[in-house]
Amino acid sequence: MVVRYSEDSKNAAKQVAEEPSADRLEAMGVDEIRALVHDLHVHKIELEMQNEELRDTQATLEREKERYALLYDCAPSGYCTLTEYGIVLQCNQSLCHQLKVEPQRLLRYPLAKYLDDSGLPAFYNALKRPEERLSLQLRFIRGDREPMYGLLQLQRMQSESDATPAPWLVTISDVTRNHQLDLELRRSEGLLRQMAANFPQSYVITMDRTLRIGLAEGQAFAQRGLDPGRYFGLELEELLEDVAHELEGRAQAVFEGRKQEFEVRNDDETLFCRAIPLRGDKGRVEQLLLVVEDISERKRNELEKDTLASIAALFLHSSSLGEIFQQIAEILSRNMGYPCVALEQFDSARDEMVYLAAYGLHEIKPPLRVPTAETPSGSVARNARPLVARQCCERPDDRAGVLRRHGIRTFVCVPILLDGKVFGTLSLGDWMTRKATGSFCSMLEGIAAQLAQEISRNRLQKAMQESEKRFRLLANSLPNFVWTAEPDGRCDFLNEQWLAYAGAAEGAQLGFRWMQQVHPDDRDGVVERWNEAVSGGAAFHTELRIRSHEGSYRWFDARAVPIKNDQGKVLKWFGSHNDIEGQRRAEEALRRAQKMEAIGEITGGIAHDFNNILGIILGNIDSLTLRPDLDEGMRKHLEAIERSAERAASLTQQLLGFSRRQPARMTATDLAALLQGMQQLVARSVTPQIDVVYRLDAEAWPTEIDPGDFEDALINLVLNSRDAMPEGGRIEIRLGNRVIDERFCEAHPDATLGDHVAVTVTDTGRGIPAEQLGRIFEPFFTTKEKGKGTGLGLAMVYGFVQRSGGYIRAESAAESGTRIEILLPRTERPLPAVAEVVNEGRRDAAPSGSAHILVVDDEEGLVDLAREALQGLGYQVSTAFDGRAAVARLQENDAIDLLFTDVVMPGMNGYELLERARELRPKLKVLLTSGYASTAASEVLSEENRKGLRLLPKPYTRQELAQQVQQVLLG
Repeated sequence: MVVRYSEDSKNAAKQVAEEPSADRLEAMGVDEIRALVHDLHVHKIELEMQNEELRDTQATLEREKERYALLYDCAPSGYCTLTEYGIVLQCNQSLCHQLKVEPQRLLRYPLAKYLDDSGLPAFYNALKRPEERLSLQLRFIRGDREPMYGLLQLQRMQSESDATPAPWLVTISDVTRNHQLDLELRRSEGLLRQMAANFPQSYVITMDRTLRIGLAEGQAFAQRGLDPGRYFGLELEELLEDVAHELEGRAQAVFEGRKQEFEVRNDDETLFCRAIPLRGDKGRVEQLLLVVEDISERKRNELEKDTLASIAALFLHSSSLGEIFQQIAEILSRNMGYPCVALEQFDSARDEMVYLAAYGLHEIKPPLRVPTAETPSGSVARNARPLVARQCCERPDDRAGVLRRHGIRTFVCVPILLDGKVFGTLSLGDWMTRKATGSFCSMLEGIAAQLAQEISRNRLQKAMQESEKRFRLLANSLPNFVWTAEPDGRCDFLNEQWLAYAGAAEGAQLGFRWMQQVHPDDRDGVVERWNEAVSGGAAFHTELRIRSHEGSYRWFDARAVPIKNDQGKVLKWFGSHNDIEGQRRAEEALRRAQKMEAIGEITGGIAHDFNNILGIILGNIDSLTLRPDLDEGMRKHLEAIERSAERAASLTQQLLGFSRRQPARMTATDLAALLQGMQQLVARSVTPQIDVVYRLDAEAWPTEIDPGDFEDALINLVLNSRDAMPEGGRIEIRLGNRVIDERFCEAHPDATLGDHVAVTVTDTGRGIPAEQLGRIFEPFFTTKEKGKGTGLGLAMVYGFVQRSGGYIRAESAAESGTRIEILLPRTERPLPAVAEVVNEGRRDAAPSGSAHILVVDDEEGLVDLAREALQGLGYQVSTAFDGRAAVARLQENDAIDLLFTDVVMPGMNGYELLERARELRPKLKVLLTSGYASTAASEVLSEENRKGLRLLPKPYTRQELAQQVQQVLLG
C-alpha cells in the first residue's frame, strides 16, 4: 500500500520536523497534533522507503562501478585520462600491458615518457588543439625497449569548472602489426617497381586467384602510352590477350607453387613470360607475379646472329660460290620462315639480274638472266633501296612472271652493297600476306651487309692465297729464316731453311713451340721482348741462339715488324732470322784482339822501361868486371847480380815476345827437321813419368818463322803440360799439313784462309776450367798455384804466333787434358842450304875504332854507359838526351860518322831523328837501339832510309855494342 498525503500536511509535517519548537506545539490543537503525528509517521515511512530505495540504487551503482572498472581494465585497447600537459591521471591494465610497465610507472607520469622523440611535437600539439576529438599514430618505446606503433583517439571530457581545463580521455590501439604489414606492402610495391625498372620493355603484374590484375608496373606501359592504374581489378585479357590465353592453362601449376616460363609469338613480336607464385603468411600461394618481357629485338638479333654465323661458316668450309649461295638461300628460308628465297647479281653493264641461287622457285635454274625492268628486284638494284610489297602477284614490274607463277603475295627485297656499289639483291617471298616490319627489313639489310663482307672476304682470301703462295715461294728461296705470326704472336709459318736447320717437320714448330729451339739462357729474355712487342704493336728485335738439329747453337739476329690496318690494328707479323754466328765470332775475336793489343801496348811499355833499367845494371856490371883490381869475392857478387839481371832480361824478352815488339829473324823453316832436333831438349824438360810421343809428317810444308822463337814456344807448351801432370801422363806432339777453309774461318775469325802447317801439343793433364780458358794467353794470368808461375809462358807463345801470322787455339776441360794447336802459314820461300851459326860469345875481345859517334837516349844512365864503353874502345863520343838536341849536334859538327840513337824517346823519336839526320847528312851511318818499338820502321821510314838499317836490342853488352858499331861503320 502506498500512503499518500496532501502537500499541505506534508509541508506542515516537514516544517514541524525541521522546527520542533514548544510554542508551536502548544498552539496546536489535539486534532492538529494527531494529524501532525500522523503526517510525521507517514513522512517517516516515506523517508524510510526513500532511504531503502537510495540504498538499493547505491548498491546498484556500486555493482555497475565494479563492472565498469572491470570492463575498463579488461578492454582490448589501452585507456587513460590525461591532463592538458599529458600527465596520466588514470589508466587501465591493457595500457600497462601494451607499454610493458607497472601502473605506478604510468600514473602521475607524462605519457610522453614512453613516446619516441620523433613523435613528441605531434603529441604536444594535439593536446593544445581545441578540437573535441583527435586521432594520430605515434611510435612508443615500451618498457622492454621494443617499439610499438599506437593509434591514439583523443576525446575531451567535461570539465568540473570553467576555470579548470577539461582532461583528455585517450584510447590507444596497438597497430604495430598493421604498420608492419603496411611497410611490407610498401616494400613489396617498391620491390615490384624496382623489378619492373630492371626489366626494360616489360610488364610486371600481380594477380589473384581469379587472374585479376592487382599491382601493375613496368616500362612497357609507358612505352605504349598506357596507364597501369586503369587495369587494377581487370582481367589480364584486357591487356595481353595472347598471354592471358597461354597463362590460363598454366595458372593451376603456379598456384600449386611451380614457376612457369613460356614464350608467346605474335607476328614480328615475341614475349617471354615468367609466372612466379607469391605465398602469404601461412605459406599458401595467394597471388602470382607475372613478368612479361618483350624479347623481339633479342630474338631478331639471335636469329640474325645465327644466320650470319651459318653464312660465315659456309664461306669457311666451301669453295664454290654457287654452292655457297644455294646453301645461303636454304638457310634464309629456314630461319626467316619464307618459303621462297633468291640471290641475284646485278650486271650493270648488260642491265640484267643474274640468279645466283634460288630456293622454292623450282623452274629457276641459275645462272638465269632477267632484264632489270622485268623483275621487282631490278628496281631495288637500280635504286639501291629496299622494297616491301604485299598482294604483289600483279605487280607491273613482274613482267617475267616470277611472282605471279609462284603465287607470291608478300615480297621483301634488299640490296647487297659491295664497296659502295650494288652487287646484287636478296629477295624473300611468301604465298601468304605477312607483316614485314621495319625491324625485319633492317635485319635483312644486316644479313645482306654481312653477305657482302663475306663475298668481299672470299675474293680477298683467294687473292691472299695467291699472294701467300708467292710469298712462300719467295721465303723458301731466301737463305735466311723467314716466318710469320698471327696478331697474338703465334707463329703460323716457317720457311724451309728454318725447318731444315731445326730438323723439324712442317707444323711441328708452329705456335710458340719454336721457342723450344732457343737457348735456355736466352729464352726468358726473348719471350719477354716478344710479348712486349705483341702487346704494344711495336717492332721486335733481339739477338738469340738457336739450336740446330745437330744439337749445336748459332747466333741469329731476329727482327719482326707488324702489318697494321688503317685503324692501327695488327693483322700479321713478318719476321726473319739472320745468321750472325760469324759476325759474333768476328766481334768476339776483335774484342779479344783489341784486348790483347791493349795488354801488349802496356806490356811493351813496361818492357821498355825494364830494358833501360836492366841495360844500366848490366852495363855497370860489365864495366866493373873489367877492372884489374877486382877481387874474387866481389867478382862472385857481381856474377850473382848479373845472373839475376839476365833472368830479368829473359822475362822482359818474354814480355816483348807477347807484345810482338821483339825483333824477329824470320826464315823459311822445316818444322819436321826442327822438331826432330829438339827431341833431346824436350826429353830433358819433362819428368821420367811422362811419355812424349811424336806424330811428325815428313812431308809437312815449310813455314816462315823465327826458329829460336818457335823452340821457346814449344818448350813453354811442353813445360805447361808437364806441370799439369805432376803424377805423370802423356804428351803428344803432332805435325801435319792443314788447309783452312771458309767454314773454319767462320768459326774462328782470327784464322786466315789457305795452306798451313799445324803443330799440336796434347796432354792428359788436369785440364783448364771453361771459365779460365779464354784468358790463358793474357800476360801474368796463370792457372797454377800462387808462386809457381809467372803467367808469361803462354803469352810469349801467343806473341810468337801473332808475329808469325798464324793462329793459336786451345781446347780443354777440367780433368780432361788440354790440346793446343798452332797454325802457321805455308811459305813458298826456299829453305836455306846450310844453317847459319852465330857466335855470340860475350867475353871475346871487343873491336875498337876511331870514328866520331853521336849517342842519343832519353835515359841518362844508358848514355853514360854507352859513352864510357865507346870511349874505352877508342871512339870519339858526343851525347844528346833528345832528338832536338841531337839535330843541333849534327848541325854543329860535320865530323860525326855514326848516329847511335834510341827509338822510343819523348818528343822526336828515333825514326823521326833518323829522317831529319839523313836530310842534313844523307851518307850518315845510323844504328838504332830499343827494348820496345811500338811502331815498325817500315811503317814510318822511307825506303831509302830503311836500307842497311840495324837495330841493337836492349839490354846490350859492351861486346854486342862494339860489334854492331863496327859492322855499321864497315857496312
